Amino acid sequence: MNWIAFAAALWLAVGLELGIRPVPELGATGIAPSFVVILVVFIALHAPATTALAAGMIAGLMLDLTHTVPLENAADSITIVGPYALGLMAGAYSVVVTRALVMQHNILTYGFLAFVASMVMTIIAVTLFTLRSYYDPFLFAPGSQLLTRTGAALFTALLALAVGPILKVFIALFGFPAGGMGRRRGWM
Repeated sequence: MNWIAFAAALWLAVGLELGIRPVPELGATGIAPSFVVILVVFIALHAPATTALAAGMIAGLMLDLTHTVPLENAADSITIVGPYALGLMAGAYSVVVTRALVMQHNILTYGFLAFVASMVMTIIAVTLFTLRSYYDPFLFAPGSQLLTRTGAALFTALLALAVGPILKVFIALFGFPAGGMGRRRGWM
């Protein structure tokens, strides 16, 4: 995989995540698609397993560093490194495991795998945030967060139906073989 192309695409995806994510948001619900998850699904669908896991962890780390959690007693917020990194790495792993079972050239594949990866990330992130909230005073309601993030996973899947074919145009730029899954020699 071309890591420079990945870094540029991740920079663009994080920029879209921070810049225009509030635009397609459904009212004040917080339900909005994730561009970073779609990129990780694309990488995990075509890259070797170790590369996909590394890309998922790096992309999740970027999400961790750009999202804050408000504290209970003040107007401050904290950045917690780990939940999205582990969640998105597990989401990438779920795509790596499932990619042999799906048809890569079908347009619905990106939507389905984006939903699966987003839900895996959601479950892990909500679990880790809930465990962290037991000893750290920040505002986090697991039930409402799980419901909101499930809606966001569905919205991400719908957006992946449109963005997936666009990403396939750049498959050679990322250094993936045009025909199928990434089974190249080497560690990365």
